[in-house]
Amino acid sequence: MQDIYRIHMNGTEIVNLTNNTPPTPQYGRLVSTWRYRDDITFFDYIHNATYYLTELIYSKRDWQQYGYGRWDVYSFNVDFGTEVNLTKTPDIDEYDPCFGNIADFWRGDMFYSASLLAGPDVWRANYEWYDWYTVSNSLKDQWTGTTSTTENAGMIDFIPSTFFGISEKIITIPETRFFYIDGGNIYRADYDENTSNWNLTQTITTPATRAEISGAKNGGVIAYTGGISPTYITKLNHDGTGEGIFASDTVDLRNSFVSADGRWIIYVKEESGGTYGIYGKLTSGGAEQTILSGVAERIGEVALNDDMTKVVYSKEESSGKYDIYIRDIIITATTITGSGTPVNITNSVNADDRFPSFSPDGQLIIFVSDIWDNTSRVFTMDMNGNGLTLVVGDEDGNPVNPAWPFFGPVNYDESNYYISYISDNPAAGTRTIKVASFPETDPTPDDGENLATLLYDTEISPSDDKYVWVVKREKGTIVGERRIPERIGSDLNFTYQIVIDTDEASLPSSFTLNEILPNTFNINSISIDGILIPGANYSVFNNFPYSGLQTLKIFFYSGYNYGIKDHLIEITVKSPSTTGNYSISGNIKYLLNGTFNREENISGSGKISVSPPFMPVDIYDQNDNAPDSNGVRVSNGNTTEPNGIIDDYDLLYAIDCWTLDKQLSGYGPKWPSDISNWDNIILAVIDIWASQGKKGYYDPTGGGVNANVNNTQKEPGEYVFIGDKDTDNLPEIYAPDGVTPGYPEMFWTQGEWANP
Repeated sequence: MQDIYRIHMNGTEIVNLTNNTPPTPQYGRLVSTWRYRDDITFFDYIHNATYYLTELIYSKRDWQQYGYGRWDVYSFNVDFGTEVNLTKTPDIDEYDPCFGNIADFWRGDMFYSASLLAGPDVWRANYEWYDWYTVSNSLKDQWTGTTSTTENAGMIDFIPSTFFGISEKIITIPETRFFYIDGGNIYRADYDENTSNWNLTQTITTPATRAEISGAKNGGVIAYTGGISPTYITKLNHDGTGEGIFASDTVDLRNSFVSADGRWIIYVKEESGGTYGIYGKLTSGGAEQTILSGVAERIGEVALNDDMTKVVYSKEESSGKYDIYIRDIIITATTITGSGTPVNITNSVNADDRFPSFSPDGQLIIFVSDIWDNTSRVFTMDMNGNGLTLVVGDEDGNPVNPAWPFFGPVNYDESNYYISYISDNPAAGTRTIKVASFPETDPTPDDGENLATLLYDTEISPSDDKYVWVVKREKGTIVGERRIPERIGSDLNFTYQIVIDTDEASLPSSFTLNEILPNTFNINSISIDGILIPGANYSVFNNFPYSGLQTLKIFFYSGYNYGIKDHLIEITVKSPSTTGNYSISGNIKYLLNGTFNREENISGSGKISVSPPFMPVDIYDQNDNAPDSNGVRVSNGNTTEPNGIIDDYDLLYAIDCWTLDKQLSGYGPKWPSDISNWDNIILAVIDIWASQGKKGYYDPTGGGVNANVNNTQKEPGEYVFIGDKDTDNLPEIYAPDGVTPGYPEMFWTQGEWANP
C-alpha cells in the first residue's frame, strides 16, 4: 500500500491525503513542497466551483491489469482532495516534478524529467489553474538534452524573487459579501455557490432605528446612522458583536464612510450654526477630527480613496441640485485633516450629481448623474472631473433610477472593474442590488460610453437603498497592508507604513509581524501609532529566512507594543547604495480564535526601485536622452521617463499639478505630503526650467544654513538630487538664491545630474 501523508512539523496531525485501496498506484519522489497560498481562490465560471490552490505535484503510475503503466505528473489539491493528471501521456514517462516557483499565485510553472529520445531530459511546462480541464498536451519546453546525454530533474525547489513583493491578496466574487438594512435589522449576505448568488443571508442584529450602512472594504468594521434627531454614528463588528455608539453630538451625524483599511470612520455633521461639515475619528477611538467645516449648503454622501489622500463628496448648490467636490486630506497615525481648497469637479449647474466614490486604483470616481435628459444614470470620471463616461444606462429604454454605485473589492481580473449599484427592475416592479463589470481600458474611448455587463441581480432589497460590498472576513483574522513609495534614491532614509487591522470580534492573545527585507536595507527606527519604540521592542535577524535577507520581528501582546488592536507601523530604513529593483514581503502570525496557527501575508505593494533620483513632475523625455547609471545620456527608446531635465512638457504638467493641488507618487507615500508647499515648489520648477547656468543652494543640515552647490548645470532645466546626503535624518532644503530658510519638500536642487 502506498499513500501520501501530511504531517505537522511538530510530529502531530498525521493525515492520509490519498487514501488508496488495492491495487494501489506507485508514487515517485516528492521533490517539491506544496505550493501554499492560504485563502487564494479561483472561481471557475464553467463549472461553478471555487478552487483553493494549496497544490501538491508528484509523479504516479497506475496498475494496468498485468503491471504498472507509464509515469505521469499529477496535481493534488490538499484542501479538496482533488487529483488531476496534468501530462496524460500513456507512452512517455514523466516524473520527479517540482515547482519552479512555489510562491506564485496563478501559474503552474514546473520542471520534470521525461524520457522522449535516448534518455531522460529536463522539461519545463506551465499549467494554469484552468488547464486542469483543458490541457491536452504534455511536453511543452525542453530545457536540456541531446541524443547522447541524459539529465534528470530533481531537488529543484527554489523560491525566486517574485515571492517577495506580493502586491495584493486575490479576491474573487465568491469571497465577498453584502451588508444591508431591512426593517431595522442588519443583514449579512454571503455568496452561495449552489445558486451562484448572495443567498446565504444571516441577521446579525435585533431590530432598531438604523439607516445608511457603511463598512470597511477589508470586511471588518461596520457603521450606520442610528437614532432619531439627533442621529448618531454606531459601530459594530462584522458578526454583529461590539455594537455601540461611536460618535454623537447635539446635532445630526449621518452618511458615514469607513476607510478601506478599517482605521477611520468619516461622517457628515449638521453643525450647530446651520452649516455642514465632514468629520472623522479613528475606529479605535479618540478625538473627533475636522476635515471640512462651515459649509453653508447641505453635504450629501462622502467617500475616501483607498490610499487615504482624498475625500470626495456631494454638496447641494443654491439651485437645489448637487455637485461633486474633491479635497486633499493629510493623515498621520492619529489625525486626519483637510488640505487645500475643495474643488468642484462636476460644476454641472442644472444636473444632480450624487453618490460619488473612488475606484480601488484611485483613477476613477463613479457616481450617479441626470446630466443627460434629466434621467439618472451611472457614470465615471477622473479625479479632475474629465472623461465623463456612461457605465450603466437604461433598461430596454426604461429608466432604472440607479443609486449608490461602488467599485467592489473583487480584483482577480486585472482587465475589468467590478461594480455594484441598486436600481429598479421595471418589469418586476422591484428594486435590487446588481453586480456588473466593465473594461478598465475603454475599447471605444471616443463615444463617451463604457457600458457595464450585468453579472448578477442579487435580489437583495435594502429598505433605504444603502448597502456595502466587502471582502468576506473570516472571524478572528488579522490583515495587514503595506504602503511604500514606488522608487527612492540610493543611500537615502525613507519611511513606509504597514497598516494592521485586527478583528475585534475575536482578538488573539498575541501576534507577530514579520517583515522580510534585503540585507542591504538598513533598518533605523520603528514607530507604532506615531510613537517611536525602543530597539529592545523589536528584533532583526540577518540572513533569515535566506542568505541575503533580513527579518524584522515585532511582537504584540497585552501591555507590550501598545497591545492587541489596530496599529499603524512606520518603518524607517536607509536604501542601499546600489541601484536596482528590490522587493519586500511580510506576514502576520497568530493563533486564530485560540485554536489554529494562522499566517496572513501582508498585502499592498512590496516592490521598490532604487534608482537615480527624480522630481515627481519630471515624467517626459521628448528627446529620448536619459542618462545611464554613469550619467551618460543615451537613447533607449523611452520618451516617458524622468531624464533629469525639466523641459516644456514637464513644466506644463507641474503647473497642472500645482493648479489642482495634486499629490504624486514620489519620495514617500505621496508628494508633496503638505500641499501648502506647492507654491514654492512650482516657483522652483520654473526656475530650473528657465535657468541656463545658475547654481543652486541647499541647506546641508536642515537648520537654515545655506551652502553653494558647486556643480553647475550643463543644460537648461537639469537638476541634481540633494535629499539627506549627510544622513542626519534632516532632508536638505532647496534655496535657489541662498535665502534662508529655503523651501521644504524639494529633495533636489539645480546642477549637473548625478547620483546622490
